[in-house]
Amino acid sequence: MHKHQGTGVFPPSLLQDFLSRINKLPVGDRQRYWLVRRAEQYLKAVSHAPPSRHSAADVERYLAELGRRVPPLKAWQFRQAVDAVRVLLVAARAPAAGVIDWDGWKSAASVLIRARVHGGAIICTRVCYKRRYARRRGRPASASA
Repeated sequence: MHKHQGTGVFPPSLLQDFLSRINKLPVGDRQRYWLVRRAEQYLKAVSHAPPSRHSAADVERYLAELGRRVPPLKAWQFRQAVDAVRVLLVAARAPAAGVIDWDGWKSAASVLIRARVHGGAIICTRVCYKRRYARRRGRPASASA
């Protein structure tokens, strides 16, 4: 069971419900710790309103920015962040929790098309290269490339 020290980011009324929900997940203590951290990161980034009033646009904007972060998150870290935000919004009873395509965001973790600026050059992820290669070979670039 995860014990949370509290950083003041979580509204007290939400913290207990959130912790109760993540403690029911079939994950280890270390993963629970990181789910709390990812939720705290989200709350810090989207602090304009209580979590119960966060919109789908707020969440999607946050996740899109997180996907473009430098240095990039690994795919499993991105999926972890998606899970943390989902559990948080469900615990907060935010209407947005029911309209966001959570599975779509989690599957996007491994195929995010991200351009990274590194030393003045644009470096594409594996997906960009697969699509470029398919175009050069005269094949249509599939969405699951």
